[in-house]
Amino acid sequence: MTHAKLLMKISDIILNLLIDFAPFALVLLVVAIASPALIGGWVMSGKALAPQFNRLNPAKGLGNMFSKNSVVELVKSIAKALLVSTVAYMVVSSEMEPMLVTFNFSNSNRRFASWPTLTHRVFISSRGFGD
Repeated sequence: MTHAKLLMKISDIILNLLIDFAPFALVLLVVAIASPALIGGWVMSGKALAPQFNRLNPAKGLGNMFSKNSVVELVKSIAKALLVSTVAYMVVSSEMEPMLVTFNFSNSNRRFASWPTLTHRVFISSRGFGD
């Protein structure tokens, strides 16, 4: 499959997806516009558009950034990332040998099995998908 044919196929798939999801998006648009009107009517006010200069205090922003709550959230986020990374590494490393065999890497040239090479081989092997 040539590059031009591949781009045409991708654009056709995207166009078909847009056409298929258009009715759903239209219903969501109608609901998003009608629901505030049904709840309490439209409220037009310029007060929300007026700038609030008291909220532009950099010292208060830095205080919020380094508060106890934000430090706790940072530690929690780092712990979650470490947990997910550890589980992903364990899953991928346990399945590495079958992946290497699948994509024609032998044990002798395993040192060349870098992620870019492996992902390139996965892409090359899946190019015929959908022909």
